[in-house]
Amino acid sequence: MKKNGTSGISRRDFLKGTAAGVVGVAGAGVLMGCGADKSAAAGTAAEAAAAAPRESLMGKVKETIKADVVVLGSGGCGSAAATRAAQLGMKTILLEKNTVYGGTTMFTEGLFAVGSHWQKDAGVDYTVGEVFSRAMDYHHWLADGSLNHHFFDASAANLDWMESVGIKFRAVSTMGVALTTWHLYEVEEGQLSGTKYVQQWQEAVEKSGATIMMSTPGRELVMKDGKVAGVIAEKEDGTYVLIEAPVAVMATGGYADSNELINQFCDFSAERVEATGIKGRDGDGIKMALDAGSALAKSPGTLIFYGGTMRGMPYGTELYCAAAFQPFFWVNEKGERFANEELAEQNFTHSGNVQAMQKKVYSILTKSQMDMLANEGCVFGCGEYIARGSKLTNLYKELDDWTSANKGSVYKASTLDELAGKISVDKNTLKATVNRFNGFCKSKQDLDYAKNPDYLFPLEDGPYYAFELVAGIFATAGGIKIDTESRVVNEAGQAIPGLYAGGCETGGLYGDTYDVGVCAGSCQGFAVHTGKVAAESAGKYIKA
Repeated sequence: MKKNGTSGISRRDFLKGTAAGVVGVAGAGVLMGCGADKSAAAGTAAEAAAAAPRESLMGKVKETIKADVVVLGSGGCGSAAATRAAQLGMKTILLEKNTVYGGTTMFTEGLFAVGSHWQKDAGVDYTVGEVFSRAMDYHHWLADGSLNHHFFDASAANLDWMESVGIKFRAVSTMGVALTTWHLYEVEEGQLSGTKYVQQWQEAVEKSGATIMMSTPGRELVMKDGKVAGVIAEKEDGTYVLIEAPVAVMATGGYADSNELINQFCDFSAERVEATGIKGRDGDGIKMALDAGSALAKSPGTLIFYGGTMRGMPYGTELYCAAAFQPFFWVNEKGERFANEELAEQNFTHSGNVQAMQKKVYSILTKSQMDMLANEGCVFGCGEYIARGSKLTNLYKELDDWTSANKGSVYKASTLDELAGKISVDKNTLKATVNRFNGFCKSKQDLDYAKNPDYLFPLEDGPYYAFELVAGIFATAGGIKIDTESRVVNEAGQAIPGLYAGGCETGGLYGDTYDVGVCAGSCQGFAVHTGKVAAESAGKYIKA
């Protein structure tokens, strides 16, 4: 099976290979999308009707609520969809499966826009055309050009609208070598970077008149005569409620927590990937949309890499910054260098790509380098969490806490021979790699990867620390196929009536790689854009 393109994955293939089978008919003309049925080789609703039906949740419904729009998920996409739908006079219900509002959007730091008043005030003068062309060049023109242009064209107006509903920004910035498109939110000291942002979104949703139902995941998409008829949700007390509505917006945040779907869609094994964020991104919305007949977008396995991380390591800590985000020295399972370590900051999604391709990755530092980070300051910072040059004063305490808790992934040795034994690489290869690298440091010229001489730090005397890394992801950015109106479409390109999706639920924004190295904040900007557009498109659909 090809993993980067709908030519290699059909809906039939997907439903054969994943636990998201199609449930059969529950009453005349009604299709329920829910749990596992690997025996169902269904590619269309007609095939589903012919397959052995499974019991749906309709018989367990204890309550029915009527609405115009039901939104699944409270991240940037869901919040924008719910706010805009309610603004337009539609009775709107937003479902959030977790106890905390906002999902993994809480970990974001800013969003993309081009042509905003923030950029104009800062003297940044990009045209949509030049940013669009640069982004598409980055994606080798494999991204959906129509979706991207529609998003870029509307991005400045989207930001104005966000400010009008109470979302507050503080600056426009960049990340690494990216364009200055990253509009940073207001933040609260000591909190996750997106905490205040999602609080403002929750207030916007509530002020708009939409209803929020927390701890209430959508479980089944109800289809009648090929159109959306509602969603069955599970309430916190375990009972089921049917929300009868002609419109459903899938905004559940993708499948970052589903090893099954990562292995199904991606070119990388789930064993090489570590997701950070609020848990529960199990591909629920993608499965429901596929059950309803959605096509998969090209490159459904695109991952939002942020570079290397240790298994179980929270993003943005001082230990994380030292172990994974510095331009020091990386080797793979063979004890060989495999990339320019500057990727850690300069294009951390490329760092994730190359690290995920190795069987093992170790970041190796000397004790003197650790001391430098603690006493003099880090070389690279860590987004909005740790500024460049900051002293990592808690580094050794965090390291002690980590090792005392036996969390693994950390190895310490007095010599390279001893270290090679602990990380199970050939000692002669490791020593030869270190010697070659030290020669580059001495000559100030990296003949293998052309690393900036300012970042050539030799590994001289021990003790040595080796941190075993996997590739960290913030989210996924591939899945179901939508058009520029955020309508979910089938294999023939026809919109499925009443079904909308956006953000990480969908594909088309990227080719196979997150474009943080060009358009920082694009993922969150696209989430808000597609959510807003879904509501506006739904309003036209309901009126029609």
